[in-house]
Amino acid sequence: MLFNSPAFLFLFLPVCFGLFLFLKIRRYGHWALSLIGISSLVFYAFWDIRYLVLLLTSITFNFIFDSALTQRPDKRVLITGLAGNLLCLGWFKYAGFFASSLNEILPHKISKR
Repeated sequence: MLFNSPAFLFLFLPVCFGLFLFLKIRRYGHWALSLIGISSLVFYAFWDIRYLVLLLTSITFNFIFDSALTQRPDKRVLITGLAGNLLCLGWFKYAGFFASSLNEILPHKISKR
């Protein structure tokens, strides 16, 4: 499902937004925020459910590092958390690009003896 698809514009978005407003008006703020989080995961899973594990792992990783920084602010913990996020981003965004670039540059000579 894309942001400009009819399923998103006329079904998913109005239902989620309506439920969110209903919960906010009834002063169930925590439930409204939970609804936004869950609907974000559902929207992401519509694209490819296999990557939902990646997203949940990233959320858990960031939650752990946030908890560690909240309890005891430490520059090393912050740098480790940032490095982990940047490594994950770099791997999933650029690994295919670098692999295909190396495939084009390096020769593919296999000699049979």
